[in-house]
Amino acid sequence: MKKLLIATDFSANARHAAKYGYLLAKQLKAGIFLCNTIAIPAEAPMSGMTVWPQGESDVLFDDSIEELKRLKAHLEQTDRTDGFRPPVDYLNEVGTVKQTINDAVSKQKVDMIIAGSHDAGRLGTFLLGNHAHELIEFSIKPLLIIPHTAKFTPIKKIAFATDFEHPENDLEQIYELIAFARRKGN
Repeated sequence: MKKLLIATDFSANARHAAKYGYLLAKQLKAGIFLCNTIAIPAEAPMSGMTVWPQGESDVLFDDSIEELKRLKAHLEQTDRTDGFRPPVDYLNEVGTVKQTINDAVSKQKVDMIIAGSHDAGRLGTFLLGNHAHELIEFSIKPLLIIPHTAKFTPIKKIAFATDFEHPENDLEQIYELIAFARRKGN
């Protein structure tokens, strides 16, 4: 079975991307893997000084698991259609977005990564960085970035963007996209 990894930070854009990804999974008869990364500031410092209370990591991790459970339930409960219902699983890890996503892709045999776009100029982007940009730079699988205004329509065409910096990797990704597009759901 095909598997889509949906990266989420629980923002409105990420929730929209999760809904879009769920509908795409229905079309492709694919499973869904919701993935959240907890970037502890002390582990990924963005500035010279970082202060993070020791016990807060556990609270943050537990809150994140609860958010993943709520997102999973929301996706499953709002599907009032007949037919295929994508199985939904989730993963919550501490680390960098790049590391967590690429590890999950490898371990879970994910075919495609889906993420929401970031709003430019927001304080969260300044403090935490632009995760969509990081995924574009370091994804090891095809990546679909969903703008917050995108409405789902069944996919009929696939475009592949490249900077031609690593053509051997590009070719591998193109072959994976071809195989992904050809496969029928099992």
